[in-house]
Amino acid sequence: MCFSLKTEPSLVPLAGALMVAVGVTLAAMRWSRSRALVVLCVYAALFAGEITAGKIRTLRGAASIAPRSRSTVIAAWVTDVASAALGAGPAGDRAGEDRTPGAGSAAPERSG
Repeated sequence: MCFSLKTEPSLVPLAGALMVAVGVTLAAMRWSRSRALVVLCVYAALFAGEITAGKIRTLRGAASIAPRSRSTVIAAWVTDVASAALGAGPAGDRAGEDRTPGAGSAAPERSG
């Protein structure tokens, strides 16, 4: 059986469930003689705490996105480190070729 929600619950009910679970756990630890009941309450409190922490992480990660007018396009070459160490230049290009991104073919031909 698969369980899923159509929307993520808000933080207020999750925090409320966490507080109730912690309260029930403390009450069970204080007045219950059943160790199994105490363990069950601790697991319920841990579950509620993890769900609440996940919601807080989701809210912190939902930062605003920069508008398109303030964004910049960056074009660059990826350098093959091994070829650059041997002096072959960016991605093994031959000297004197046009290295402007988008100029010419995608992969330069190699002679010889």
